[in-house]
Amino acid sequence: MHGPTQKRHEAEESLVRQALESASAWRELVDRYSPTVWHLCSSACPEAERETSFAEFWQTLSAEGGALLRRYDGRASLQSYLQFVAVEVFSRRIQALLRTEPSRGWTILEAFFSREITRQICSVAGSPRQLAEMGATPEDVQQDLALELGADGFRRLRAYDGRGSFAGFVRRVVRNLCLDWRRKQTGRRRLPKAVERMGELAQRAYELMEWNDCTEDDVRDHLRGSAPDQEIQEAVRRVTETGTLHRPLRRRVPAGSGLELEREPATSSPSTPEQLLLQEEKGAQRGRLLRLVEQVVARLPAQQQLYVRLRFFEEPPLTPRQIAEALGVKEADVYRMRQDVVTSLRVEMARSGVDRESFLLFEG
Repeated sequence: MHGPTQKRHEAEESLVRQALESASAWRELVDRYSPTVWHLCSSACPEAERETSFAEFWQTLSAEGGALLRRYDGRASLQSYLQFVAVEVFSRRIQALLRTEPSRGWTILEAFFSREITRQICSVAGSPRQLAEMGATPEDVQQDLALELGADGFRRLRAYDGRGSFAGFVRRVVRNLCLDWRRKQTGRRRLPKAVERMGELAQRAYELMEWNDCTEDDVRDHLRGSAPDQEIQEAVRRVTETGTLHRPLRRRVPAGSGLELEREPATSSPSTPEQLLLQEEKGAQRGRLLRLVEQVVARLPAQQQLYVRLRFFEEPPLTPRQIAEALGVKEADVYRMRQDVVTSLRVEMARSGVDRESFLLFEG
């Protein structure tokens, strides 16, 4: 980052430092970036909640001596950083309201994640044409999702335990519910006899892994709240040991993200204790690697986290030029940012003793 962009970021960092110490500088910062924040509130919140969300954003930003604002380091534009913080602030607010005012919390969540919910419906439950062939519409699926998410006082959403981002958690919950909806439309398939002899929890785990193509971590996320975590883990282990799963382990992160794991080639089901143990060890290794990747991304500077989200979690992914416009940087800076992300991942993986050949980084 050089020239005018660097000077602009340095000026923004200087304004932030002054705003933390001076009331007049704080007012200048609020006046300058209020249009940006209001646009975020208008895009993410129902009309009745926009003014409250706008005021709460600035209150949160100044809370605890401006703790959130102090994290700004000038490596991203301040506008990009405020967008990043907005996601965190709105997520916190939704979580609090789901506990105290569930209906209001749901109204904000539905607006905030409307784009993601629509994307999951189309990519998992089916396109409008596919849904029409089943006698349904995207609106039908969305209504069913709302009923499922609202069941038992929003039990599924309140099960978030702070691990990973709340946005990522919501994405997984919605995806799993879309998978459930799709499975119900296609009818119930026959369980293997070995799984039929197990309890309902193990049968559900098998259905998710074999029929819905879920990872073991997805299964645990989906079943959390229906049974203690230890029982869910035991059910997954017992199903895996039956040797009845035919699908290779699936990656949780999106294809083409550069964070995906190599897929196991399709092989015959393991038949010996040694093969079963090897399969279990490989599954555990992949789970640890995915969790490590999530932890590394969470420690990246705000601008790099935004880059990962814009490049790999938007549908369709944004081009480098589009990302540059969104972040307020030059296109060349985006390519450098990509290399910084790759380097950070490689260093952290090496420190953790992960073999480089165990994963693929930013292909294509």
